[in-house]
Amino acid sequence: MLQSVKEKFSIVGSIWAMTFRMLRRYPVIIIPFLIIASLDAIVLILGYLAPRPPLSSILAPPIRALFNYPFGSTAGGEAFLHYPVNFLLLPRLLYIGQVVIGATVGVVMTAVAVRMVSQANEGVSPSWGINLRDAIFRYFTLLIFWVIVFLLGAVASRELPKLVSTPLLKQLLYYLSLGIVILVETFFAYGVAAIMLENQRTWRAIVRTFSIAKSTFLPTLILVFSPLIFQIFFALIQGKIPQLMMKFFPEITLFVLGLSILVTFITDCILRTSTVILFLVKRDTEKATD
Repeated sequence: MLQSVKEKFSIVGSIWAMTFRMLRRYPVIIIPFLIIASLDAIVLILGYLAPRPPLSSILAPPIRALFNYPFGSTAGGEAFLHYPVNFLLLPRLLYIGQVVIGATVGVVMTAVAVRMVSQANEGVSPSWGINLRDAIFRYFTLLIFWVIVFLLGAVASRELPKLVSTPLLKQLLYYLSLGIVILVETFFAYGVAAIMLENQRTWRAIVRTFSIAKSTFLPTLILVFSPLIFQIFFALIQGKIPQLMMKFFPEITLFVLGLSILVTFITDCILRTSTVILFLVKRDTEKATD
């Protein structure tokens, strides 16, 4: 048993070594994740500049109409257009922007990165043209898969803690929801690879990713959890932004959110690359035993 666990940790170490070697040799793999992070940064900047001319003429009306201050009230959103309350809205604006980006450009860029990793694994210099074309061609399959994963994670992280009102139970359910999110990411880690590298449709991709995640559970869990814990950490910090604004200064919100974008960029790059490499290793092993 102990030997088996050591072997699984050894697999993780080998996968990470292959990941960093690949990223050093083929830095073009980083570009799809950099594009996503750049769009997130643009959303953050636009949210920060929304109360100021000339952007206020375009962005201020929807903020007034769609958001209420304080959150959950029936008041208007005018307060969010004035300092320092405008910083309280920034995390929500960034989240909405990230969801939109994730469902559009993010889906395509992640698929492109998966194909690039596969090419690099074969010793072929990753290219943009055919990979981008294939990702766009499979967009709706990728989108359906993304929506399923997103909804599972969103329901777990946002709705589960609302089931109770007791502070202690709410806190416990919150941490439980984070565990569920990690498990969702673990079992769905190979879905995009199944779609892009094996031309699987949504349902078959789900079956495929579950099959691989089950047979490589501990290595997959470590590969997913290790980068994801940093994103979870910043999600917890974002929940404390009002307190941080009072303790320090309102502009600290920009620092926290900007740093979270950077951390997400780095961790997503490592997570997606490493899981695709493990997927390829597993597939090669399956072929060898057939």
